[in-house]
Amino acid sequence: MDGFSLLFSPIKIGTMVVKNRIVMAPMTSGYSSADGHVTQALMDFYLARANGGVGLITCESCYVEGRGKGFVGHLSLDDDKYIPGLTRLTESVKSTGAKIFLQLIHCGRQTTPTLCGQQPLAPSPIPCPVLKEMPHEASITEIEHIIESFVKAARRAKKAGFDGVEVHAAHGYLINQFLSPYSNKRTDTYGGDLFARSKILLEIISGIKQEMGADYPVSCRLSADEFVQGGLALVETKTVAGWLQNIGLDAISVSGGVYESAHKIIPPMDVEPGSLVHLAAGIKEAATIPVFAVAGINDPFFADRILMEGKA
Repeated sequence: MDGFSLLFSPIKIGTMVVKNRIVMAPMTSGYSSADGHVTQALMDFYLARANGGVGLITCESCYVEGRGKGFVGHLSLDDDKYIPGLTRLTESVKSTGAKIFLQLIHCGRQTTPTLCGQQPLAPSPIPCPVLKEMPHEASITEIEHIIESFVKAARRAKKAGFDGVEVHAAHGYLINQFLSPYSNKRTDTYGGDLFARSKILLEIISGIKQEMGADYPVSCRLSADEFVQGGLALVETKTVAGWLQNIGLDAISVSGGVYESAHKIIPPMDVEPGSLVHLAAGIKEAATIPVFAVAGINDPFFADRILMEGKA
């Protein structure tokens, strides 16, 4: 398209070629069924975006095991029974020439027993200040089960036709909880310094790559800054980004905030567009793999300028 020298140019994510630089970020629609299945409304929602010309759709979060459910109408992939519905979704979207990833999530402490069916778990027994449910501290055995649940979900996603998967390590959900000194007070191998706190994320990415093969694209969503006192800041997440690239990650989606700073996750309408682009630019300094920027980027001229300036 004339006038957008980079926005409508193709880009490689791993071995996959995306037709342009427009990525639809994952947003929970609430259109799945109560038990996590794909519905016609969900398919129509994503097909409309694909027909609009987006290069890559990152399908909304899909929980990898029952304790990880965080919403009413939350997609699930903790069992093979969900594969047929998700296959219909990928076939619909890919018929337009768009690519589609599936975001994999475990909500950790950011859920309730009513939603997930039992006491939530977390790296440490510290309640989410917003939901205020006391979680129990995940045991090593439970951590190993969670890692395996992500790998199994990625396997199912590939079987359902997704072009890749995105691991949700942002917005205060379980993996973010491990990454952050704000929520992780462990003293074992999964807590302490930044590398130890990153261990679960690195093991999930490595496990998916080992299971799926190096050519299957995997991205990761990070809150590059949590915007809470004592939480993660860009200086640490830049280091994590470097580690992720070194173990074969193919792309990083850069966001910010946790539930306590939700105005950063979903900026109000009076916030200047692109309020988190500086975080993407910071991560781009630490990684050479594709970096996605988010937060109110709803004008093509603005989007193209971000690319021209090398911020994403």
